[in-house]
Amino acid sequence: VQSPGHGAVIMVLGAMEPTSDAPDSRQPWQKVLYLRQPYEDNYSDASMNAAILNANVSRYDFRLLLREATGVVQQICTVCIFTSVWWRVQEGMWSTAGLLLLDACLFVSGYTLLAGLASMRGCDLLHSLAQDVWRCGREATAMWICSPMLRTLTRSWSDDTLVTISVVLLAP
Repeated sequence: VQSPGHGAVIMVLGAMEPTSDAPDSRQPWQKVLYLRQPYEDNYSDASMNAAILNANVSRYDFRLLLREATGVVQQICTVCIFTSVWWRVQEGMWSTAGLLLLDACLFVSGYTLLAGLASMRGCDLLHSLAQDVWRCGREATAMWICSPMLRTLTRSWSDDTLVTISVVLLAP
């Protein structure tokens, strides 16, 4: 039973038995939880049938969803590949020299493919190559200068220091 003007619901615990089987003689059905009514549990009146199914559902563009999800999937795959390679190196399945050789081969083949695509598009390949060599040389110089300090830090496995050095070296 609802109190007038307040919209509050008062629970009635007494059972309400229908006086006859005719639907007209029953009390009207109310949308109130936990109120004993002379209707089945799955009963719904005409107002429920008038509801529009999935009224606020919008259609998505499948290509847009794929493009948006690609970045997340790439990050997850990168973490999985890194973990797998790290575990195999720690177990002695793969050698670091073999990984370095594989890395160099993939780098050269990827850069060759990029150079071929850039020449087909008519891009300035020499300027792009000079910028990439400058960036690579700058990173290699920083690593070469900091390598004695990094070697000393990794012996003691100081995690906070390693994170700080990594952030400083990888900052743009």
